[in-house]
Amino acid sequence: MEEEDSPAVDKRFYFIEQYVLKTMKLKPDRWHKCLSVEEQKQVIQDFLDKSDNTTLVVSLNAAGQLIPTFGFAGYSKNKSVYFIKRNQGALSSDTMQTDLLYGDMSPSPLEQFSAFVEEVAAPVLLNARNHSEWPHVVSQDVKRHVQALKNSVFVVAGQVKGKTLLPLPPGSERLEQTALESEKREDLLDKSVIHVIESMVIEWSHQIHEVLKRDSSEPLLLGINPTPHMELNFWKNRYADLECIHEQFKSPKVARMAELLDTMDSSYYPAFRNMLQDVMCATSGLCAIGCVCLFRYTVPIV
Repeated sequence: MEEEDSPAVDKRFYFIEQYVLKTMKLKPDRWHKCLSVEEQKQVIQDFLDKSDNTTLVVSLNAAGQLIPTFGFAGYSKNKSVYFIKRNQGALSSDTMQTDLLYGDMSPSPLEQFSAFVEEVAAPVLLNARNHSEWPHVVSQDVKRHVQALKNSVFVVAGQVKGKTLLPLPPGSERLEQTALESEKREDLLDKSVIHVIESMVIEWSHQIHEVLKRDSSEPLLLGINPTPHMELNFWKNRYADLECIHEQFKSPKVARMAELLDTMDSSYYPAFRNMLQDVMCATSGLCAIGCVCLFRYTVPIV
């Protein structure tokens, strides 16, 4: 193998090679095999030399081969590495680190984005010290938008897995202490805490309503002829989703939320209680429906 300092070695290729191999924990022979295919080598060369090509993505295919492309492909089961030019133009070997944005992307982009929002973006943007010089209105608006983003990502991540996840209000980790204080003196309880909980009850009610209104006949309305297997899967998934919601209602933090609403005689407490009852009734009703469906589709039709 030629040394890095050899004139025959393009240091720009070497930079990309080192990052790809280190990030993906691969041996150099994988990179050599990648460059042995002229079309793939040309993709990297064009990215380095041509201003029109601003993105390079290197990913592993099902056979374990490195494949470079000019953009993000669809679903991938393996980690990918990306390089994005900060400015259009050819790249210089001396400024690769400063002229490029580069990193790795998980095979589950939504989970990676969720982790980024939860562990990086939210802590930075919600830290009061980072916007101490901002106007109060701007600071509060940013906090609301960040919390809304966290909730949306949390809900979507659950939907991808077939689950209805109920986002908790900001500061939920302090709910237990707040509940204890409210038992001592109601006048010391911050009314903003109740307002946040009430807002979350409204959001949950919309989510649960969407779950409860789903019907196994929906495929028919879309012109699809559902098979018995699809019917069974519908009820199985519905039961699992309702069980997931019920388990969330039983969590200590949600129980504290209910206690606070009850203690403060909130007008939203009956709605909270009704939501729980609706979920419990739907779950118990599905047990009987599930038995009927199972009997109907497992007994041979004569």
